[in-house]
Order: sequence, then C-alpha cells, then structure tokens
Amino acid sequence: WQQYGITEEHLNKYNIKAVKECWLNDSLWKRYSTKNPIYRYLFNGKYKIYCPLEPDKRHKWISNTSKNTIQNWDNIDWTKDLIFITSSYKDSIVLNILGYNAVAMPQETPIINLKFTKYLESKFKKVILFYNNDEQGLSAADKVSKTNSIPYIYVPEMFECKDPSEFVKSYGYEFVKEVIESKI
Repeated sequence: WQQYGITEEHLNKYNIKAVKECWLNDSLWKRYSTKNPIYRYLFNGKYKIYCPLEPDKRHKWISNTSKNTIQNWDNIDWTKDLIFITSSYKDSIVLNILGYNAVAMPQETPIINLKFTKYLESKFKKVILFYNNDEQGLSAADKVSKTNSIPYIYVPEMFECKDPSEFVKSYGYEFVKEVIESKI
C-alpha cells in the first residue's frame, strides 16, 4: 500500500484490513502469508477480498457484494464540483488523496446504469470516467462515454502506467495531480 502513498491511516479510513484467513462456504479458502497477503474491503456489511500477489487471476478476488455496489460511496465530498468514476477501489482512494472525489464500480465494465450517471450529474458539475489505459479499459470507457454521454480520461501512454495508482507509484502525487489537472 505504501508504494501508492496509501498509509495505515488511509487503510483505516477506507476500511481495508489484513485478513489472517478467508473462509468460503464453511471451507478455508486462503491463509494470509507474506508471499500472498489477503485484504478485505467492507461495503455495506458485504466483503470484497483482495489477494494482490495471487498469480492466478481467478483467485485474486472473491466477493459477496452485488454488481451494484459502488465502492468509496461513503467518502464522497458532496460540496465538490467534480467526481471521477474509476474501475478500482485503490484508484478511487488515490484520487481522494489527490483531493478529488472518486467512486469505483465493482469492475471495469462497459455498462453503467444511466440513472446512476444522471444522478451524479445532478449533484456534480463534472462527472468523468478514469479507467485503465489498457485495451479493456479504453474500450469500456469509450462505450460508457458514448452510452452515458460523459467524458473520460486516462493516464497518457507515454508514462507507461495503466491506472492512477501505478501513475502515483511511478511519478508521485504532485506530478500526477498536474497531469490530471491538464486533462480535466
């Protein structure tokens, strides 16, 4: 977490905890180890389990949240003019640390409920997608942008980072804020 500038204070604020064991349907699914740590995110009494070093992508995530769970909803500052929609909770936290509002969809999806984006547009002057700059992220952002009539930005390819978290890890918060400000 430190590589992204996310401190223990941030982890507490965003309700992210290390997990010793994770059980699924009364069976042990995983145990925490330094080679494969486990973290849990808590949203409205439901859990999303994250194993960041898991080599098998099928076992990196497990969740009992719904497809409608909006991550970071509880940390929105309703007095601000701008909100980003991202594809990961970690990216929304990094954007919060930079001083922006950000929420994350449960996954990088090309379908976002139009009522949801219209609601955000009624509360904020600007609603902007900030998905990954890989093939999947750009394709999803383009589809959501066209369907929901909201703009999108991404980390410029020249920086060789796929998302806001990697961008901060490689270039630091101050530079990343300057680049984002130039995009919006």
